[in-house]
Amino acid sequence: IQKKELPELNDEFIADTTEFSTVAEYRADVEKKIQESVANANDEARRQAVMNAAVDNASCDIPEALVEEQAKMLKEQYDRSLRQQGLSLDLYLKFSGIDKDEFENVQIKGTARRQIKEDLVLEAIIEKENPEVTDELREEEIALFAASRNMTVEKFKEMYEKQLESTIDHNIKVKEVLKKMVESATLHPVADKLEDDDADENEAEEASDSKEDN
Repeated sequence: IQKKELPELNDEFIADTTEFSTVAEYRADVEKKIQESVANANDEARRQAVMNAAVDNASCDIPEALVEEQAKMLKEQYDRSLRQQGLSLDLYLKFSGIDKDEFENVQIKGTARRQIKEDLVLEAIIEKENPEVTDELREEEIALFAASRNMTVEKFKEMYEKQLESTIDHNIKVKEVLKKMVESATLHPVADKLEDDDADENEAEEASDSKEDN
């Protein structure tokens, strides 16, 4: 039986295998990345909660033809993703025990209708609020786009010059609107909600006990 020897986690090992010089530097970087990841996840959860509330409270007339077109696109994306994993959509539905008609007419169309409604609500809010797009915000957004494609800002601008302004500006407006919505919303943490529910249950039990005693 061979015993696997793990290298000692020391400054020498870190310097040889990472971009850092010491264990302390490496751990600090890992901790920072974890904190950033958690913060980003929390921010996204807040944005999604606010967006869900806005969409749920909105009333929109969505043409069925638009839903059909969006559903077709979603189905093609789903099928393409499965084929990259060596599966077809029909095979996936068969293995998963999902009815094809229900998948297409309930799940896919439901998602399509929701996405369209979200877009309509966002566009209506953007039109009403008309958030300002500054040069600073534009450069920050361009830098994010370039980094996501592993390109320099200059190369990104050169390749996407024609559609750059409208796409970048729209993304900035969406972010600014969602940011304002989150800032003005009152979000209750799940823990607080659970505590409130427990308190309500306790009050109900106490009231019931008191009534029985009387």
